[in-house]
Amino acid sequence: MPTFVAWVTDHGVDRDVGFVTIERQAEFAAEVRCVAVHRDFGGRGIGTRLLSHAEHRLAGSGVRSVSVKLPAFSKPDAEHTRTLHFFESRGYARREEANARVPDATYLTLVKVINPGDAETGA
Repeated sequence: MPTFVAWVTDHGVDRDVGFVTIERQAEFAAEVRCVAVHRDFGGRGIGTRLLSHAEHRLAGSGVRSVSVKLPAFSKPDAEHTRTLHFFESRGYARREEANARVPDATYLTLVKVINPGDAETGA
């Protein structure tokens, strides 16, 4: 699984502050497995830049779409709402809710097309 890490120099010391992990699902599809930024560095665009960098690299390797699965809560908390907004504001669209193999667990899939390919040739 490719993982991209962000770091900053804080008082002369390099410090890891965030990462994104991607799993290739198929030739043309990948899934975001995790995006995390240290709370002291949140709100500075680090997560956005990490995700954009990963999408750019994936598009360059032929991936056409990236998905992310989030738990679908009937009463989402603030963190879930913030995470959903993060992905939707970066072009990810809700596609489906599906029951997982775990009882009482439903997941929402969001998808973003990052490289549409050639619609006429299918490439």
